[in-house]
Amino acid sequence: MLKNMKLKAKIITGGCVSLVFFSLLSIITWFSIDSLIKTSEWVNHTNKVVLEALEINLDAADMQRAGRGFLLSGKDNFLDPYRLGSKEIYSRINHLKQIISDNPKQIERLNEIETIIKEWQEKVLETSFKMRMEVGISRTMDDIAQFAQDGEGKTYFDRFKSRVKDFMDEEARLMKERQDKYIRTAQNTKMMILAGTPAVIIASLVVLWLLALSILSPVNTVVKGMENIAQGEGDLTMRLDIESKNEVGELAEWFNLFVEKIQKLVKQAAESMKNLGDAAGKMTDIAGTLASDSNEMTVQTENISTTTIQMTANINSMASASEEMSTNAQSVSASAEQMSHNMNSVASAVEQMSAAISGISKNAKKGAEVSAQAAGLSDNAGSVMNTLGDAAIEIGQVTDVIKRIAEQTNLLALNATIEAASAGDAGRGFAVVASEIKELAGQSARAAEDISARIEGVQKKTSEAVSVIKNVSEIISSINKSSSIINSAVEQMTQSANEISANVFQANTGVGNIASSISEVAKGSNDVARNTGQAAKGANEVSRGIQNLAQAAASSNISAQQVSSSADDLAQLSDNIQKLIKQFKV
Repeated sequence: MLKNMKLKAKIITGGCVSLVFFSLLSIITWFSIDSLIKTSEWVNHTNKVVLEALEINLDAADMQRAGRGFLLSGKDNFLDPYRLGSKEIYSRINHLKQIISDNPKQIERLNEIETIIKEWQEKVLETSFKMRMEVGISRTMDDIAQFAQDGEGKTYFDRFKSRVKDFMDEEARLMKERQDKYIRTAQNTKMMILAGTPAVIIASLVVLWLLALSILSPVNTVVKGMENIAQGEGDLTMRLDIESKNEVGELAEWFNLFVEKIQKLVKQAAESMKNLGDAAGKMTDIAGTLASDSNEMTVQTENISTTTIQMTANINSMASASEEMSTNAQSVSASAEQMSHNMNSVASAVEQMSAAISGISKNAKKGAEVSAQAAGLSDNAGSVMNTLGDAAIEIGQVTDVIKRIAEQTNLLALNATIEAASAGDAGRGFAVVASEIKELAGQSARAAEDISARIEGVQKKTSEAVSVIKNVSEIISSINKSSSIINSAVEQMTQSANEISANVFQANTGVGNIASSISEVAKGSNDVARNTGQAAKGANEVSRGIQNLAQAAASSNISAQQVSSSADDLAQLSDNIQKLIKQFKV
């Protein structure tokens, strides 16, 4: 099963097994610790019950001491501890019943204790208290002494202490039992942790060792097989044994396929090298024949080249005369064409100037429109700033009113202070209020002065803004007038440019006719020169062809020698490669 398992699955299995072992140990430890916690809680529970029982004993003793104090002194203040103890003892008994609600026997004992206390209070304490209150009326202290000597109170109290002792003995037994259980659980938990942890670690190591062995064993087998192939005599017939279906088995399988392909390639290379050696021998023979033919061709092309050079010299003389005549005609034609080109440039320049003037005219019109709009906006801005100035003046008037109100308030506060001072102590509170009103009036006056100062600043800035807007409006009006003047001048320039363009077009047409006539004359001269030049060119090409043929023949001779040398090298290389291939067993 492990042999065919994937490596990833083996690693995950090992981790999971170790995790399961540690999880089991953790779960068992958790249950043990949980049991310890619960046992500890029960021990604490028992301690609380014992403490409450002791408190009941103490409360009963307090009740008894308070009762004796009252019987001896007859003072009511001794009954306060008695009443408090009575309240506390019943409260503790009810609390204990809730705590030990799972223990019916103990609840039964508490009920019996509660009954004894009630009877003790009703039949002994309350009766003796009543007799003490009647001393001097219908009773004497001897009656109380006689009642105490009867021993009924001692009987009830002894029964109470006996039942409390039984209750506490039972709780002590439960506490010992729970403490013993806690000690046993703690010891078992300790032993389990001390013994279980090494056991889990050892078991995990054993599982991991088995998994590592199942992984490394086939890997080592593959490595050993590859070493035999790499360090042996090049035996390409050797294959690795495939013993598993996991990644190692796949590695061995793919390695066998790779070696098989290498084996086929080496066989093909051996056959190719053999064929290459045979081809190199044939190439050497062909290169020798080619070198002999190239030498003979070189001699014949040298003779033909000499004759062709003489013919080329005669044709070149004819071509020189024709070229001189053609050059003169071309010079005249070029002059006419240059004149036509210049006229075209002038016409283009005039057209561009006309287009530029048209653009200037459009921009001038737009500038006039924009300046008109700007003049309107500046008028609106002036009116808005005037409105703002009026509003600032009105706000200033309001602040003056606020200042006057603040001054009147200040005077009223001063009068109130004087009246309060004359009223003496009765007017102190009113004096404080008047002082606060005076302070608020002062703050209002200062705020009004601050607002007035800011309003004056706004009025000043508003006046400056109105002045600036007027200046801007005047400048915009000047710009508007200038735009109108520019627009008129641009229209006149447009008419002049159109007239210049028409005249240049007529002159350009005449120059074009002259250039056409001269071109016809130059064409005839060019035909003669071209025919003569073609003849000379043909002779030159024939001469160059023959020279190239001679050079090619010489190059062929050299190449044939190089081919022969390369064929010898190739044959030697083929032999060397065949020797290397023979080192492999295929």
